[in-house]
Amino acid sequence: MNTILEEIGYEDWNRPSNIKAFISKKRSHLQQIELDFSRGPEGLPNCSVSTNELYKVLPLMDDSAFIRQVHGIDIIQSPSKDFFPEADGAFSLQKDNPCVVLTADCLPLMFCDQNGKLAGILHCGWRGLVNGIINSLHKHVEISFKNLSFWLGPTLCINCFEVKKDFIDHLNLINEDYLNFVHASNDKYFFDIRSLCVELLGMQKASKVAVSKECTFCLEDKYHSYRRNKTRARHASIIWIS
Repeated sequence: MNTILEEIGYEDWNRPSNIKAFISKKRSHLQQIELDFSRGPEGLPNCSVSTNELYKVLPLMDDSAFIRQVHGIDIIQSPSKDFFPEADGAFSLQKDNPCVVLTADCLPLMFCDQNGKLAGILHCGWRGLVNGIINSLHKHVEISFKNLSFWLGPTLCINCFEVKKDFIDHLNLINEDYLNFVHASNDKYFFDIRSLCVELLGMQKASKVAVSKECTFCLEDKYHSYRRNKTRARHASIIWIS
């Protein structure tokens, strides 16, 4: 499995032992295959050779694990009856039923309960966060956030998430408190997406939150970054109950 997927260490995220959590590598060093999760014209993952390699190392996955991400706040319970349902989050109560999001700068937010009976993941771009995807999760799972454990995956660090005035104006229209996560430096403005996510989780009384410090833009050898080179390639973040 380590040819393509890298497990999130328990020292990085303390979770029940039956909760399995992985993120795909940018490159398989043993096979020298670029892991390409390019998006099709309808927003669907292409079943490329590299994607099929993922299926080989993770036999419990099939196309039903994927969602059609639209930078919204909808969350589904997986498995879904629909094929590639439009959503930006999924959770499952069933064993060996993976939940997956694809990212290349956005924030993958994994979560599970303390008893290892629920696992899920959100695709958190800035739009999803400011429009309420954390609140949407709270309504869907019907479990106190005090009983959930969260892991914020690799995303843009504050030094790499430069924004323009129209972005700042948009945040101000939604909630002026969001401007607390915009910082000025040398006549430029930067957005702290990690801190905003942690703040929103805290507002729902989440107390178990682990945060990856890795930046998808800075670590070019390890991560795809749309902001860096407009790539169509994506990382897969995967979680399931074993």
